[in-house]
Amino acid sequence: MGKFREKVEEWLNDRSLRVKMRIIYLVCVLLPIIITDGAMFMAVSRSDAADRLRETENTADAVYYELVRQVEISSIMAANIAANKSIREYLDKQYKGPLDYFVCYDDFKTSTLFSSAYGSGMFHLTLYSDNDTMLNGGVFSRLSTAKDSYWYYIINTEEKDERLLFYYDTWQAPAVSPARRVSLIRRFSKLLSSGCEKIIKIDMEYTQIAKGVMDLKLEDRVYVCKGDDIILSNIEGNDVARRFSKIQEKGAIEYSKEYNLYGEELTIYVMRNYSSILSRMSENTPMVIGLLFFNFVMPFIFMNVIETSITRRLKRLGNAFESRGYNQFRTVNDVKGKDEIGVLMNNYNIMVDRQNALIERAYTGRLKAQEAGLAQQRAELLALYSQINPHFLFNALENIRMQSILKHEDVTADMIGKLAIMERQYVDWSQDKVETSREIELTKAYLELQKYRFGDRLSYEVECDEDCEKYIIPKLSIVTFVENACVHGIEKKSDGGWIFVRVSQQDDELVIEIEDTGTGLSLTEAADIRKRMHKADIRMLQENKSVGIVNACLRIKMLSEDSAAFELESEESIGTTVTIRIPIEHLRKGE
Repeated sequence: MGKFREKVEEWLNDRSLRVKMRIIYLVCVLLPIIITDGAMFMAVSRSDAADRLRETENTADAVYYELVRQVEISSIMAANIAANKSIREYLDKQYKGPLDYFVCYDDFKTSTLFSSAYGSGMFHLTLYSDNDTMLNGGVFSRLSTAKDSYWYYIINTEEKDERLLFYYDTWQAPAVSPARRVSLIRRFSKLLSSGCEKIIKIDMEYTQIAKGVMDLKLEDRVYVCKGDDIILSNIEGNDVARRFSKIQEKGAIEYSKEYNLYGEELTIYVMRNYSSILSRMSENTPMVIGLLFFNFVMPFIFMNVIETSITRRLKRLGNAFESRGYNQFRTVNDVKGKDEIGVLMNNYNIMVDRQNALIERAYTGRLKAQEAGLAQQRAELLALYSQINPHFLFNALENIRMQSILKHEDVTADMIGKLAIMERQYVDWSQDKVETSREIELTKAYLELQKYRFGDRLSYEVECDEDCEKYIIPKLSIVTFVENACVHGIEKKSDGGWIFVRVSQQDDELVIEIEDTGTGLSLTEAADIRKRMHKADIRMLQENKSVGIVNACLRIKMLSEDSAAFELESEESIGTTVTIRIPIEHLRKGE
């Protein structure tokens, strides 16, 4: 815990006072309110959601039980008919002709009081029998007349004894009966009757069932669906003559439950009621806005007032530090406040008065010290120049000597011309910096000179973007690395190789790349050179190791105020790549 607190304190020490005040507001005001109010809101929301779930469940169950109530009357009627022995015998009897059928029909009605027992305006009863000696009429009909109907197909396919169907009847014209039908179909039990197939079909009034759902006076919108077809609703769409519409508002469904009503798979949807807790909060908008103001806005405003009181005076104190005059510190004028910051500002003014007095006395001595330091820098720079001249001169003379031994003197003139270009750069140190284009010319001259030595073993390619040619860079900063690539890379490789020099501008940096396909460096050698490039200084030049590279790196670091980056990648038998990145802000362009 102690270490964690120390880390937090270290992190806070690096933050501004404004950030700290924001953290106080966040941790001590905003988060506690959000957490407590959020917890309460979640608890109320969960309670509200649970109550709402119970309401929607009760709504769906109320609709279902209303349907059960209405269909159950037909189911009881069908069960009574199926159990009536006289009706079964009447449907199974084989009649000799139409006259015999009518006589039996009158006797049946008289003896059983069938019409008075089962006649009702709420239902339409039809008894079907697979008895071809019967005549169609009244509640009796031959089953052959219904075998092409939808309801017969369903009950015959599913082989159920009792089945409820909501369907749109296209088998019978709408002028005769409503197009939307609710029918209960029941087979006579095979255990109680034998002979031909017999079916009871009770058509219930669709409008009466729809009215029963409407009379429930439910607050929610409810759809009773068969698949995607809306067969009943408590709001609209219960026109018996129209086909069933499709449910379109699936995204607004709040609750759904599936029911099996006498074999008919139904889904009851309760649509979303938008009177949620958020909508109820919107009804009290002024109160909510007032609470937000007192809980969030007012503490934030008061915190800003306190923050301004502190930071404004601290900023004045900081500006006094930054706006020091020539060898003089400035005091803070018009110090306000008697708190700790006011005391600090007064003490700062006392310290500044004393400091200015000390500066006045030490000013002369400091000037002398500065002059001595400048003289030392000039001496170190001259030492750099004196070391780099013979380094290249000796290599160039050695190349001419070796070439003269191996060939006749017909190419000597060209070699001496290239050497002259190089010597002019080496000898003239009145200017220690040159344009990039001039350095590239010198690099090409050096590579041409080396090509006379290596012949076909050396190939090279030099590229410089046009917009980089005018940048001023240290003299011999590129040639030094090219010379190192020739001597330590190409010379040691029997079959020679390539040297690539590329100068380009990438974002806000001048990028110089020198790549060779020579022998490469070992991991140890690469690490050592990389270290010397990064930490190049005057002392390293006295070690007589990689003097040229250290010299070039040191002058580049001086030019870029130690912001240049050096990269070296090498692999044995593959080659070496040196990349130098100099920020553009430290470079200037020639005229």
